[in-house]
Amino acid sequence: MKRTVDSPLCASKLHGVYRAAKNDEVRVQCAVRAEPANVTFQWFLNASSGPRRELAWASASGTDGIASSLLLYAPENESDYGVITCWARNMVGPASEPCVFEILPAGPPRAPQNCSVVRQVAGALQVECAAPGLRSGVLYQLEVRDRRRLVANLSSASPSFWVDALPAGSHCTLLVYTVEGSERSAPLRLSATVLANAAQGYSERGKRWAISTNLLSLLLVATGLVLVLVPFIVVIALRYRRKPAEPRAEEKPVTQEKHHWIQLSQGVELRSEPGIFPEEAFVTAMTSFKRESASPRADGRALCSTRDVC
Repeated sequence: MKRTVDSPLCASKLHGVYRAAKNDEVRVQCAVRAEPANVTFQWFLNASSGPRRELAWASASGTDGIASSLLLYAPENESDYGVITCWARNMVGPASEPCVFEILPAGPPRAPQNCSVVRQVAGALQVECAAPGLRSGVLYQLEVRDRRRLVANLSSASPSFWVDALPAGSHCTLLVYTVEGSERSAPLRLSATVLANAAQGYSERGKRWAISTNLLSLLLVATGLVLVLVPFIVVIALRYRRKPAEPRAEEKPVTQEKHHWIQLSQGVELRSEPGIFPEEAFVTAMTSFKRESASPRADGRALCSTRDVC
């Protein structure tokens, strides 16, 4: 049966963390999977200050597809602390990435960074911190205290915690630690009020998102209304400007109606009615006068003047 050949690959994706006081020796083991397992190793120190330098390693071995190398390392000064990388190579080629280890000064580990409550529901909450990457031998711990009473204690390989069954409405103190071996960091302290109902379950990030969404919705609605109303306003304004002004009715002077007197003959006058021109009244009166003059009255009296009493 033909065996598959592969270039080396780190046996663990975790970053190893080692703490050492000055001049204290630590044993760093680098293990890779490779086929064939005949592997050569190179170790390098990427110090916090100064250039990268190669380190001498103690021994190497390989069997059944696994190869390993042992490094004995003792930091002597501050520049000897940093990140150590282990590169492996076989006949297929070099590893695509190195195995990584951290050499840190002895003492408590650094506290978690950038922790916050990212979600809340009734009686539960979620805490997350900035993830520094998976590291061998490192755990994270969360303590939840209500008035100094411990109500929850959780551990995780990653700095993310979901805590439930908390007293509704209680004001809790959250303490987040980094744990390496028997050493524990100083706590990162948070505070939170446990929600009594799910309707209040917005984190600060969720509240900001909801406010931003509402403002954006209002802005879009206002913009839409403006776009709809502007054409109507323009049309109305244009129509108003083009409409000719109605001329004012000419004021006619109020004239006092007068009666016109027309003298038909000596001693005979005719009064015209208001609104009838004198000429029209004259023609009508003359016609009637001639008709009556041609036919004398039965009582023999002569036609008398309009102003005399017969």
